Amino acid sequence: MGGRLELKLRMVADEYAVAVVAVLVVLTLAGGGLIYTTYVAPGTETTEEVLAEWETTGEYTHSATVTNGTAVFPLGATLSDRSVYYTQIAPILDTEFRYGFTGADGELDVEGETTLVIRSVDDGGGEDGETTEFWRQEERLDTFSGTVAAGETVSSSTSVNVSAVAAEVETIQEGLGASPGTTEVRIRTAVSATGDIAGGSESYQSTQALTLEPGDGTYTVETPDPAGETGQRTRSVTSERSYGLPRRAGGPALLLVGLLGLVGFAAASYRDAFEVTAAERRSLEFADRREDLDDWISRGSVGGLADGREAVRIDTLDDLVDIAIDTDERVLEDTERRGYYVPDGDICYVYEPDPEIDIDRFRD
Repeated sequence: MGGRLELKLRMVADEYAVAVVAVLVVLTLAGGGLIYTTYVAPGTETTEEVLAEWETTGEYTHSATVTNGTAVFPLGATLSDRSVYYTQIAPILDTEFRYGFTGADGELDVEGETTLVIRSVDDGGGEDGETTEFWRQEERLDTFSGTVAAGETVSSSTSVNVSAVAAEVETIQEGLGASPGTTEVRIRTAVSATGDIAGGSESYQSTQALTLEPGDGTYTVETPDPAGETGQRTRSVTSERSYGLPRRAGGPALLLVGLLGLVGFAAASYRDAFEVTAAERRSLEFADRREDLDDWISRGSVGGLADGREAVRIDTLDDLVDIAIDTDERVLEDTERRGYYVPDGDICYVYEPDPEIDIDRFRD
């Protein structure tokens, strides 16, 4: 197999010499280019460096103080951040909204307004899917302002009598003579904040709302998740581009392979190392065909088996194999006589390869 592979490689090198040289040249140029762009002129890259980060926050808390004590909830007890409150024992809901920022140094001037909004809506009931508002009533509960630094907050504290709100809703509906839609009760806080954070001017606008839902003897409170905005201060940093080990090693490796390959190929071509003779080509073709027909051929010594029979010469090994199949015999290969034989009665069919064919170099 070694001789066969060596000969085939020589044939490929001889037939595709131009392509082999082109590939080696490409490898050499690619290696040289990688070396130049990696070590000589790597270029630059620009990245963004974060100098400061911050986040504004706005959130509600709520509670109700027991004004009509019971055995379960004594007078004066404070119920905090519950989803359900009892209207009879704690009808007044106290809320607090806090706004500020954390992170980078700076200050924000904050102004805000907290409003009680009562309205009746048909949410998405129209053909266009938009909310239809039947009526609305607003009441300003608080205005607030202040200057906050990082980690500080400014707050708005309000109190809403839920029993009075329920009564107000009933009065409005009686006055209208109808109660279309769904009644919504919200405590809404709008905030405007401007100032300087981490050496730059910043401005924020936000609106959040806490929802009340009066019920039969209770009222529920739905608090929105804390909301805010994030910000950062960055600068562009330009530095020399750096590369990993695969590229740093790949350039020299490609250059070395390309140069050594060109030198070796040129030297071998000069010595005619890739030249393949006609006899070698015929030997390889015969060896490949012999391997294809191996199932019909047995090696051995013919001896006197062929001497006492009339010899019939056959032109090709394929034809001899066909005769063996027709006569239900096997082809006998005698390596000493360099011939192939099929005995059949008084006749012995014989194929002898051209003397130039050297099949022994391809045997295992």
